[in-house]
Amino acid sequence: SATGYQAASSATGDQSASSATGGQSASSATGYNAIAAAFGLSSKAMAGDTGVVIVSWWDVSAERKRLTIGYVGENGIDADTWYCADSSGSLIEA
Repeated sequence: SATGYQAASSATGDQSASSATGGQSASSATGYNAIAAAFGLSSKAMAGDTGVVIVSWWDVSAERKRLTIGYVGENGIDADTWYCADSSGSLIEA
């Protein structure tokens, strides 16, 4: 886990977890079934095979932060690829 502006966190190993909370932070978890979560705005996350990426984004109309979750291997989410959320909350390659 890492906090602070432009923080970086990484974890390796099966079922590992990585989180980063600062703005423009980065989180990666490369093990099988690992979770990478980037909770700061304008952040990115990357996970390995069968992993999960979680990124935050700002919902202008609701005036609040929201989270988008992507599962590697579903809906075009690829392993070992950085993702962030666009202004509507959709995951896009970072």
